[in-house]
Amino acid sequence: MKIKDETDKLEATIIMLETIMEEEETQLKEQFKQSVQGLQPIRLVKSTLEKLANQPEFKEDLIDTSISLITGYFSKKLFFGSSKNSIKQAVGNLMQIGIAAYTSRHVEELRQFTSIFMTDLFSKKEKADKN
Repeated sequence: MKIKDETDKLEATIIMLETIMEEEETQLKEQFKQSVQGLQPIRLVKSTLEKLANQPEFKEDLIDTSISLITGYFSKKLFFGSSKNSIKQAVGNLMQIGIAAYTSRHVEELRQFTSIFMTDLFSKKEKADKN
C-alpha cells in the first residue's frame, strides 16, 4: 500500500510540475514577443523622441537652432536670391553659415527683438483698425 501512495504522490507532483512548466513557457514566449516588439527600430526611435520631447531644455535648444537656421537661410535668399552663379552661391552659403552661427550665439536678443517687433506691429494694426 505504501508503494501506491508514493506512486500517486509522484504522479501528482509530475502533473503539477508539468503545469508549472507550461505556464512558465507561455509567460516566457509572451515576454520574448514583447521584447522583440520593443526592439523594433521604429519603436526605439519613437520612445527616444518621446523622452526628448518631454525635456524642456531640448525644446528650447530645438527652437533656438531652428531660429538660427531659418535666419541664415532667409538672409541668403534676401541677399542672393536663387542665383545660378557658382561664386554667388558659395558666398551665399558662407554667409548663411556665418549668420546662423552668429544668431545661435545671440538667440535671446533675437527673441526679444522679435517679441518687441511683433507687439509693435500688432498694436499699430489694432490702432489702424480702430480708426
